[in-house]
Amino acid sequence: MYSFKKNSRSTVPPSVFVDQKEVTANAGETITVQCTATGTPRAQITWYQGQNKMIANRRIAVSSQGHLVINAIELKDAGYYTCLANNSAGQESVTISVNVQSE
Repeated sequence: MYSFKKNSRSTVPPSVFVDQKEVTANAGETITVQCTATGTPRAQITWYQGQNKMIANRRIAVSSQGHLVINAIELKDAGYYTCLANNSAGQESVTISVNVQSE
């Protein structure tokens, strides 16, 4: 008698979690937001400010693990940021609010 194993590699759409839904900072401060995602296969995380994909520069760091860091935050950085997790099974996003107060 032969026994066949079914392929147990099922796909699961991502679920997204952020460590804070609203951030308030004074201009000049550094903020860090952590976004994590579950799912199979492992989801890729991308950050957006409004409709624009966040691109790392001298003030902004975006890690593949989901961290968004904004150094020396400015008033123009205020707004809505979206963490999007995507894998072959689907996608999910969470939007947070960043408020910046003048010094």
